[in-house]
Amino acid sequence: MASGRWILDHQQIPQSDPFSYTALGNPWVHHEWGASLFFWFLTLLFGFKSINILKIILFAGVLYFSARRIQFHFQNSSIPFFSVFFLAFVCQERILDRPHMFSLFFISLLFWILQRNNFSFRIVAGLFVMFVFWANLHAEVLLGLGLVLFYWIVQIKNPYRSLIFFLSAFVVLINPYFLKIYQFPFEHLAMKEIVAHTLEWTSPFAETWRWMFTFQGYYLLLVLTGFVFLTRWKKLPTYHLIVGVVLGYLSARYNRYTAEFAIWAVPFLMVQSWGAMGGRAGGGPRPKGPPSGPARSERSTAGGGSEDRTHCPPNWIKGGICGFVLFLLLWRGVPYQWGEPWQRHGWGIDQRIAPVAEVNFIKDYSLSSRIFAKDSLGSYLIFENFPVFIDGRTPLYGNDFFREYQSALDDPNVFEQLRKKWDFGILLLPRFWASSMKGLHEYLLNSPDWVLVYYGETAYLYLDRRPAHAEVIAQVGTISFPLEDFSTSH
Repeated sequence: MASGRWILDHQQIPQSDPFSYTALGNPWVHHEWGASLFFWFLTLLFGFKSINILKIILFAGVLYFSARRIQFHFQNSSIPFFSVFFLAFVCQERILDRPHMFSLFFISLLFWILQRNNFSFRIVAGLFVMFVFWANLHAEVLLGLGLVLFYWIVQIKNPYRSLIFFLSAFVVLINPYFLKIYQFPFEHLAMKEIVAHTLEWTSPFAETWRWMFTFQGYYLLLVLTGFVFLTRWKKLPTYHLIVGVVLGYLSARYNRYTAEFAIWAVPFLMVQSWGAMGGRAGGGPRPKGPPSGPARSERSTAGGGSEDRTHCPPNWIKGGICGFVLFLLLWRGVPYQWGEPWQRHGWGIDQRIAPVAEVNFIKDYSLSSRIFAKDSLGSYLIFENFPVFIDGRTPLYGNDFFREYQSALDDPNVFEQLRKKWDFGILLLPRFWASSMKGLHEYLLNSPDWVLVYYGETAYLYLDRRPAHAEVIAQVGTISFPLEDFSTSH
């Protein structure tokens, strides 16, 4: 939202970093600029809660198109409605107030378009428009382009399908960064130090995620997909074999792709299970031509007959399912893993995640020194117009800087070297990571140069003893550190 505000204020799209004091002027590929601007407009018009509502709408679209892909093959239309339960369950860790939600929506829509196998002029034109928007909302447009590429490989003898792929690859270049939009994801993944320390880029099999119920659902999907591939590979469409292997690999290596894998896998597995039980196997498109009987909609059966509505669930069941999905989305991650303080519900900015109270303290006492904060707190500092040491845009800072920053969180000597180099006098360190930064906290609490003056639910606030801080330190005094925060269970 801060970058959207900057774009609106300066009437231009940033090409270099305007928000930090350590990477100021560094080249910045802001691949989410369109989403940032859209988020800021929504906030201006309707407040912070509008971003939560947008998240709900986009994920509802994901579930809708996924249900349509299943409904494409089934007479009993209750199956798509009940399938979205499991899909929502597996994806809920990725239902976030972030531009990534646009990619999840577009991927679900793209799978539905490709499954229909109906490329009229209107559909193709809509596909190109979608890619133009997607390229300016989130860099995962390249994954969408890859899905079209796999489809083209299968249909390589069809010149019309080839034209669709090459034109899609061309329209993606309609963005402020041109070819850099293709380079950015690969440059990011090449920064091994950054990737290794970013939670969403860790493997879903890492200890952090292994016992979370939602990832248990992902493991089940992965096992079932492997079983289907091994037992039915001769009957599977080549397209699904390619997509399954690629998304399976990406999701097994980086947990941020588990939702993308689930969006493909849940409809695929439902259709394959129906085929294994004697229904229409393969998961390919229905035969062309209008359906027989009075039903001409998408809900007609694969064989051409009309839908058997006697098997449809009553409206109260459908309404209950929709209500349950909305419940999942309204809460900021339903606490399937009990006791995690960061899994909370509500609207707007969660003050237990963003350092709202700590920033208010800095403002109330008119503190103007540079701030050193962990990258997870940097985005809110930017939103409040404070120059940051580092934030979540880690590729901007580079691998070497990030390695030095990580060392400073563990080694007081490196921390002091950075302090002398960048002259920061305010520290904001998140309470959630207290146990992993115990060494740094013990150094600060025993150092004559630093004073703990405040801590809220989100972070600890330290001040150094420079003359500009003397009055504040004298007024507030030194407070005791909550030692129970060093407990990993806490």
